[in-house]
Amino acid sequence: VGDIRAGLTYLQTRPEVDPRRLGVFGSGGTGGGNAVMVAGLDERVLADALRARGFAATFKGTTQLAVRRAACEEGLAILRSHEDLTGMSGAINLLAVIALELGDLAVARSYLEEGAELDRRLGALSAISVGEVNLGLLTIALGELDAARRHLVEALRISRQLGERVALAYILLGFGLVASDRGKHGTAATLHGAADAAVEILGYQFEPLEAGMRRRDHERLRDHLGENGFDAAYTEGRRLP
Repeated sequence: VGDIRAGLTYLQTRPEVDPRRLGVFGSGGTGGGNAVMVAGLDERVLADALRARGFAATFKGTTQLAVRRAACEEGLAILRSHEDLTGMSGAINLLAVIALELGDLAVARSYLEEGAELDRRLGALSAISVGEVNLGLLTIALGELDAARRHLVEALRISRQLGERVALAYILLGFGLVASDRGKHGTAATLHGAADAAVEILGYQFEPLEAGMRRRDHERLRDHLGENGFDAAYTEGRRLP
């Protein structure tokens, strides 16, 4: 799904392509399931079409979370019917993120735990790392800070092994949120600074869910530390990467 979305970004740069008229087509279990999920997640897609075992459908792109979830559930059902474990893992983790955005933490946890089991069966270290980060963020939201730290430490271990720098930025953000919830406000601000510097170095941006968590915690830390205190600790963190 991420590769397809990157392809859409490339197409938008081509002079012969009208960026206002983008669509996707998928055939078979993986292709059909991915087509539905991309249409549900990416507002640039005006329409999609899929074909899988006689099933065909079109879907209008939307940013409404409920509709995005329905699209991903439809894609997951197709992937399950084909026993496509890799595709199922991707769909399940996307559904977990959408559930987090909707505030449905119980559903998010169920999806994340199912996805983690699949990823371990597949030996997909990168996906395991992403799942551990998401479980870390979920358990932060649930106030389970010890569990959150365990998930983030495991994600850090795998990310270092794989050299995944984008994952490291999310992990730093997670540790910052944990520190903030534990009342370690100066440490939290420093970790936020390191996380922000990491994404900027990579030319990346946090996804909307994490960006919202980051913004709210910045506001809370400024209230606790004051502008000068926050800026000093945050600037210290920005020097770390």
